[in-house]
Amino acid sequence: MKSVLTSISAIVQTTLALTSPANAQRYTDSERDTRLVSTSAGGTGLGFEARIGQTFTTDNFGSTDLGNGLGAEIHGNWYVTPNFALFTGFTGVIFDADEDFTGRDNAITDFGYVAGIKLGGRFGSSRVGWRVHGAANYGENKLYEDDTDHSIGETGHELGWEAGYAVTITLPNQWVLSPGMTYRSRRADLRVNGVSESVDLNYVTVGVGIARTW
Repeated sequence: MKSVLTSISAIVQTTLALTSPANAQRYTDSERDTRLVSTSAGGTGLGFEARIGQTFTTDNFGSTDLGNGLGAEIHGNWYVTPNFALFTGFTGVIFDADEDFTGRDNAITDFGYVAGIKLGGRFGSSRVGWRVHGAANYGENKLYEDDTDHSIGETGHELGWEAGYAVTITLPNQWVLSPGMTYRSRRADLRVNGVSESVDLNYVTVGVGIARTW
């Protein structure tokens, strides 16, 4: 939890620095664009975003302490309006469990799909803005033995949900940097060697994304 608070504090400090009068980039009326990520006039409203970050579990995965993990995802975006987008994508996280319920130090993965909405805007006329998102995720957890890297258990695909917040920083050539955080939650049954255990996967990802539109 201390690591989560440290990461959140760093994001807040960066945001405050970028939105200060000394650092805020001003736009003329012809240059201002309130899209979630900047796009030139006449753009199709399509785009993509790639994200990477560190994950912090908020409780145990069944009887297993997952510890921290590393995650990545990629989204395809469709901007219905300048401040509203639909998105879908692929997500993946790898946890290195300290010791799972088999009594071994194994790796647990969370791979799946996500689909939802994004809402956002700018802070005044600066190049810095905000974005929130909410989505459903459809994913599967697998347990891998450290010694052999063989899969020894899985949950099958189950439906969950997620929500997140990001700060958007407009860069040249329609690129946008987006530090932020996402909370993801899903419930499933993990089956290992014919034994089933009910598990709750709940974690926060603190990271950064890079996005572009056309």
